[in-house]
Amino acid sequence: MTRSPLVSLLVVAAVFGVGSALAEDAPPVLKQNSTPSTSGPAVQKARRSRAVSPEVTAQLTAASPKFDPAASAKPTELGPDLREIDRPRNTIIRLPDYVVQEEKPVVLKERQVETPRSRLELALKKNPGLRLGSFWIFRNDGIALAMHEEEERLVRMKETNELLTLLPAAEQKQLKPLVDQSFMRQ
Repeated sequence: MTRSPLVSLLVVAAVFGVGSALAEDAPPVLKQNSTPSTSGPAVQKARRSRAVSPEVTAQLTAASPKFDPAASAKPTELGPDLREIDRPRNTIIRLPDYVVQEEKPVVLKERQVETPRSRLELALKKNPGLRLGSFWIFRNDGIALAMHEEEERLVRMKETNELLTLLPAAEQKQLKPLVDQSFMRQ
């Protein structure tokens, strides 16, 4: 019998009060710790009315692990203390290894979450001189957005060129003209 059904049987036994029935049949050593019984019809009636039949009680008793005093008294040999052997020479504490099996969260770049309003505010923050002389119809918003777009184009071109350096030299020569053409201003 495996351990999980045994545990569930013991839990069922505890719920239905089989423990008291098992205590009646227990050896005298275990009986002395139980409550003293008084003779009377109520106590005898309580003993007779069992929640579980004697057959189930016998099955539970047979399934429960037996206590072997010889096995528990046997000294067990402990191996060498691995904490002492594997102790780092510096005072760095070593933690156990963990394997993470979840996917990494998506990291969004700032330009992927920009709204038109936030793009304009960012452009004016990078170029504060465009706020001067900007009023009513004569706003410099278009110029600020064009300057911001040019800066973004240069950043994307730099990122792509860095990625190209990871490829072999033959493929870099083939792809370099295509990348330059894709970033060419119209």
